[in-house]
Amino acid sequence: MSIALFNSIFSKDGLKKLFDLSAPNALKVAEKAQREGDKETAFQIRRYVETKESWQNWIEPIKSILRGNTGGSREFCHRFIYSPFAPRGHRMEQFLSGLEREPCVDDAPFLASMALADLSDYIAVAFDKEFSLVRYAESLCINESSFSDIQKGLDSPILKEFYKPLLEEHYASLCAAIKKEEPSQKLLVCITCPFAGTFSAALYTGRWFKEKLGSDVFVSMGGGFINTELRETKETA
Repeated sequence: MSIALFNSIFSKDGLKKLFDLSAPNALKVAEKAQREGDKETAFQIRRYVETKESWQNWIEPIKSILRGNTGGSREFCHRFIYSPFAPRGHRMEQFLSGLEREPCVDDAPFLASMALADLSDYIAVAFDKEFSLVRYAESLCINESSFSDIQKGLDSPILKEFYKPLLEEHYASLCAAIKKEEPSQKLLVCITCPFAGTFSAALYTGRWFKEKLGSDVFVSMGGGFINTELRETKETA
């Protein structure tokens, strides 16, 4: 599900949805930064919105570069580095300006990594402040002391707009079939939670299954984060 969520966001359709949902707020954030004298932040945020089609058109090639699926095409990587139509963000520009030589095709994977980091920065500023590529809402889970505080964040934009549709796609028909064919069957759903950055999504998943199956489902969590940081937790979730 983590991989599915990544591909749901970082895809042409996913970025179109992201920009459609976030652009109004992004422009408000940019305007506020402009009023406060932070012209650089205002410029960077507005540039994402203005070049959204470029990000949408290049996201699949960017992932292909990182996966090594360009067929060995150095021309393909060259276009990503030098094309005036390729998207650019603050991290990408810092990487290129930090080179003490002309960029070459071997720099394409590093530039592609910076592209994903730039998009993540935009998401955190304009759409979901807890977003991170690998540690979603980690600070919330580590710093809060009660489940009730964490549960308040379970309806965050990424989980609601991108993760919930994936749960519906993968499991809604299964849940409906179970309720129809085995209405009295007690079920056990096991969710792994290896580190703090997966805890919010794990709780959201458990809640979703309980909403679909009611009292007939038991949700159990395991994994590194559960078995270490939460080992002594007594609070009822």
